[in-house]
Amino acid sequence: MKNYTVRIISPFGEILIDFEDNLIKKITLSSFLNYKGFKVINEAKGKFLESINEFENYFKGNKENFKNSIKFIDWNSLTNFQRKVFKELLKVKWGNTLTYSELAERVGNKNLRRCVGQALAKNPFPIIIPCHRVIGKRGLIGFSAGLEWKRKLLELEGILL
Repeated sequence: MKNYTVRIISPFGEILIDFEDNLIKKITLSSFLNYKGFKVINEAKGKFLESINEFENYFKGNKENFKNSIKFIDWNSLTNFQRKVFKELLKVKWGNTLTYSELAERVGNKNLRRCVGQALAKNPFPIIIPCHRVIGKRGLIGFSAGLEWKRKLLELEGILL
């Protein structure tokens, strides 16, 4: 097994991407920073360079979702419910949001909004799986890396709350 971590300094803070063999195992967003650029501290290897380029393009305002990175997600590390929620969430494009209730309805039952919230709170692939695009009925709530990250990601996508 080949494990390594790529460390990126994004405009909003540090991002750690853990790779194992041919999969992305986890993405960690650090506490919020206000950095002016995008800098890769540890270089990605091989095909994972595409994922790092997608992150850089995202922070430059490229509206394409993470098409290449999605191929490297370790879907087996997720529960069936998480897979269902995350695959539905991948359909929410740049600049769009939906509520927890709307996402719950899309996965089969609008009363599962709390379960959806719990699945999103445990999202090991933030930004690639865009849980920041899920908001409460009354506005901005919940994000594992903190609301400042969520707010800035949404603002980058042109969403002002």
